[in-house]
Amino acid sequence: MIKKKTIALIVTATLLVFAGIASSAYAKDIKTYEELYKLLPGQGSVDHAGEIDRALKTVVKLQELREHRTLTIEGPKDYQIYNPRFLSISFYANVKKPGSAKAKPLPAVYALLFEKDEDNKLTFFKSIFLAWVGDQDVESYKTVTPEKMCEYFRSKGAEYVFLEKKADVVKPEDMVINGSNVKSGVIAEQFIDSAITRDSELQFALENYVQKEVEKVKKPDDSVRVQQLEARIKKLEALLLNVTRNGNDLVFSNMNVHIENGSGSVSKVNGTGNLIVGYDDPGNGSHNIMVGTKNKCSSYGGIVTGIGNVVTNKFAAVAGGTGNAATGDYAVILGGHDNKATGDYSSILGGSDNKAKGDYSSINGQQGRTKVAEGENKHFRKE
Repeated sequence: MIKKKTIALIVTATLLVFAGIASSAYAKDIKTYEELYKLLPGQGSVDHAGEIDRALKTVVKLQELREHRTLTIEGPKDYQIYNPRFLSISFYANVKKPGSAKAKPLPAVYALLFEKDEDNKLTFFKSIFLAWVGDQDVESYKTVTPEKMCEYFRSKGAEYVFLEKKADVVKPEDMVINGSNVKSGVIAEQFIDSAITRDSELQFALENYVQKEVEKVKKPDDSVRVQQLEARIKKLEALLLNVTRNGNDLVFSNMNVHIENGSGSVSKVNGTGNLIVGYDDPGNGSHNIMVGTKNKCSSYGGIVTGIGNVVTNKFAAVAGGTGNAATGDYAVILGGHDNKATGDYSSILGGSDNKAKGDYSSINGQQGRTKVAEGENKHFRKE
């Protein structure tokens, strides 16, 4: 009896090629960092130690800031490859929770998500990680499937983490050719089932099919668009690295926040580049800090807080109160209401209805006082 399986095997192989399947995701237990580095993609050509160390330090810092946990990484546990782009590395760890300085540390497992580029270089993807803390959680980690791991990572914001699977290989049915039809060890052509295709015919048909499918996939417009979209996604992911959202809180980690109006100069105003907390009107002002409501700040480098306060000149400030106006350069009013600091470098400390008209003049609280420039009147007077 002769079993004919060539056709089914070739067709199955072709389906695997079109499905784009390289290998299934798998988990590999590891005990040391040296073993981990040898097993990771690009071993010998890429130094993964630096990125993994940086990722672990980031996780330790984030746990301290977000959860107030003291995290100690003990060593690698295993790694899983989900698809050609993403893999995760898990680590044994110990955790001390807030208020448990004398308590025994809890065992934990932390799984960090990494992105692999075409050169096999790893990047800690958007600082995303999963944690199992406590004996019960660590035990449950052993039962988490790769599919579930992908689902957990997607819930954390890694929307492209999916498990790549092999196609099911269908076992071909045996085709039986009666031995009585065999002449001198060769099957006469007239006795071969017409449903069985010759190898040369099958190869020709497959080559034509593959060529047509490749041409469909490689349409110039589509391929260029896909490349452009992938490049834009990568830039966006890099831009949002270390930016996370926790409920209503947006967290910027390990970076500074700069607010500029785009003019290239602090003194050029265009109504943008301000930090506004509340419902204030910056007018044409730039590079100011405004907190409260109905405040106005029309110059640059100023600070105004409170209700209905006004700053019109450079580097002036009104801190609190209502109805106050600092209209001199570098003038300052602290609290009170309906005070006016019109002189350059003038200041008013609280009170109401006070007027610091002279340069370098200062009024300390009280009500209805006026101070003018040196040479006019060095003393307070009622108007």
